[in-house]
Amino acid sequence: MFFSKITLLPDMQVIKKLNNFIFSHNDYLVHQLLWQLFRQDSIDTAMRSFIYRDETNHKWPSFYVISQTMPDNNDNFWKIETKLYAPHIETGQRFQFILRVNPRIAKKTEKEGKIKSIHYDIIQDTAQNAADKKITSELIQTAGKNWLEKRSQQYGFQLLDICVDNFQKRILFKGKQENPIRFSTIDYNGYLQVIDVEEFEKNLFQGIGPAKGFGCGLLLIKR
Repeated sequence: MFFSKITLLPDMQVIKKLNNFIFSHNDYLVHQLLWQLFRQDSIDTAMRSFIYRDETNHKWPSFYVISQTMPDNNDNFWKIETKLYAPHIETGQRFQFILRVNPRIAKKTEKEGKIKSIHYDIIQDTAQNAADKKITSELIQTAGKNWLEKRSQQYGFQLLDICVDNFQKRILFKGKQENPIRFSTIDYNGYLQVIDVEEFEKNLFQGIGPAKGFGCGLLLIKR
């Protein structure tokens, strides 16, 4: 595996060529630039061999990426810093971590005489069941913590300390489609302890939760 920090070069020629992407206020177009670095992958997320975290500041694209192959910088639009990524993981190790997820839950619902599994955003679903129906910082902290705590063991770790940084509703416009892609994210930071090396490594390399094709699921750790 490879770990890369990828930042768009602050070059006027690059800015002119990619003006529509960078200043379009459409995050989907910015993400398309990242996908171009992995041309060997299908644009179909089922064939994607990388996960990433968007660290864009002031609309200037920057990403952290874990990938099976090295990024291809033939267009020379990017500053790419890449290294082999093979952390030595042992049971009982403790790490500081940050993580961005799409916090969905599935509920079985009867529709047209059939039982179907419908996905709901955990923050909005919790707010709907609250007395005042409001999304508060306290609700985000509580619901966000519960979502990850319930799943942490299946991901191979135990949470030692956790903070939910923020909750954001995101809208991505793909081409000229009238129905945009809508999803939400929450950010975590805290400390964890490894309890299952095999499961932990799998999720470290493959990501956690849904919406990985849109920058969710990358677990970043440091001792």
